[in-house]
This record gives sequence, C-alpha cells and structure tokens, in this order.
Amino acid sequence: MAASSRHEHRVLIVEDEDDSRAMYAFVLRSMGWQVVEAADAEAGLAALRANEVCVVLLDLYLPGMDGVGFSDEQRADARFADVPIVLVTGARDIEAAGQRIGAAELLRKPCHPDTIARAVESACVHQQPDDGGAALHEGPAPARTSPDALVMLQVGLPVLLHRRLEEEALIRDRSVSELVTEAVSELLAGRAPAKRRPPGS
Repeated sequence: MAASSRHEHRVLIVEDEDDSRAMYAFVLRSMGWQVVEAADAEAGLAALRANEVCVVLLDLYLPGMDGVGFSDEQRADARFADVPIVLVTGARDIEAAGQRIGAAELLRKPCHPDTIARAVESACVHQQPDDGGAALHEGPAPARTSPDALVMLQVGLPVLLHRRLEEEALIRDRSVSELVTEAVSELLAGRAPAKRRPPGS
C-alpha cells in the first residue's frame, strides 16, 4: 500500500525537565508537528505504544530507566524498532551515547529552537536520507525560525519566562498553557502582554 500523502508528523518528547520539555513542545507545535510528551522512560514507552510516532526526541538522563534503557526497549519491539531517535543531552560523551542508542541525530544542550526543529525534521522516518550516520547539532543554527518560534525567543519562554508564568498562574488562578497562549496571541497581534497587577491592588 502506498504511503499516505496526508501523513501527520508526530514527535514523542521524553524529557524529565519540565522547562525543557515545554520549550521543545512549543517549538515543534509552532512548526506544525503533533506532540506527545512524557516525563520518564516508562511513560515514554507507553506513549510510543499508544501513538503513531515519527520521531522520538529523547533525553539521555532520566529518572529510573535512562535513555539507553528506553532505546533498548523500543528496538526490541518490531513495531517501533525503526522509529528514529533524536538524542538530546548535555553529556560530554554524546557521540558515544548516540552510537549506543543508534540515534539518527544528536543535540547538545542547551538547544536553539531552530536546531531542534532541524534535527527532528531530518530524523523523520518520512524524510530522513539513509546516510548511515548521526549528525551532531551544536552552535549557531541557520535562520529558519517560524514566526511563532521567533515570538518565543523574543519573550524568553524556554526557561525564565516559563518559571515566571508558573508564579503568575498561581496568582491569577490560571493554567500556564492558558497564559502562554494569551501572551503569544497578544504578541502576534502586535500588542504588549498585559502586566500583572500586584496582589491586593
């Protein structure tokens, strides 16, 4: 049967750091990808079995089972053995870890949004050329950022803003995702996000 021309790109992010996982998810969703998130390897394997995934964006160091254990479990299941892995880590021996896992792409933390998108796109089983090796992505990335990703960079969402948003969410009794959506919508509309009033004012 011929492959569907309406293939829906879906990436599974397995990352225990909440800020990093939120940043990866935001970038990829802004590029049009469907995203499934997991905070540990066990949850990631369950998500892999429950979803049709093109690519796994995998952290090396995870609580409990690590990224190597995840990849071993994945490769042992014929249904998912060919799903490419983009390994993301701050480990100095990233190339050795990538070889052990059989990663299609390697990302060294911290990651530029363009670099994440480029690596995931390259690794996608429907796009990836069979060159037999994993590319290590680090340093400056080419200017391919989407408008939404540019907004994210301008407001500093990846780490500091996300933590501020968590504080804001508690004060305003709103979810972080609601506040992010509201802020991005205002920025795309050319308006400055509303400033928070001090409690009791």
